[in-house]
Amino acid sequence: MNDQLAQWLSEFDGEIALNTEGDVLSQTTDNMFSIGASQQCFEKWGASSVREFILACRDMVDRKRMESPILFYSWLDEQAMQLRFCAANVAENELPFRCDVSHCELDRFLESLFRYESGLSCKEAKLLVWRAWLA
Repeated sequence: MNDQLAQWLSEFDGEIALNTEGDVLSQTTDNMFSIGASQQCFEKWGASSVREFILACRDMVDRKRMESPILFYSWLDEQAMQLRFCAANVAENELPFRCDVSHCELDRFLESLFRYESGLSCKEAKLLVWRAWLA
């Protein structure tokens, strides 16, 4: 994994304590974390490092969830230039976005990151979200 991504993962691991109680808004507010990521950053880090980082973030959330089933998900926020991650105790079709969402496999999600396309600016105008149910 790229050194910068490994450093962020280490910081997240020490800082994040998951909220699996209460309403979805409080969970998503408490459980969201992100990295600054431009298209140039993705190219510098490389596909295998970015894949490894995303999966390591999922695994970190899985370790911290303390028996509570939780949905881990990730998306690209183009305007904020961030790759965002979140976890909440919600059904897979209840993600708290105010736009249409298109769930995708990790490979498609990675391709979209390297094209720097969230899905909102294309014809379908659906946010591409990769998710994993952790139970």
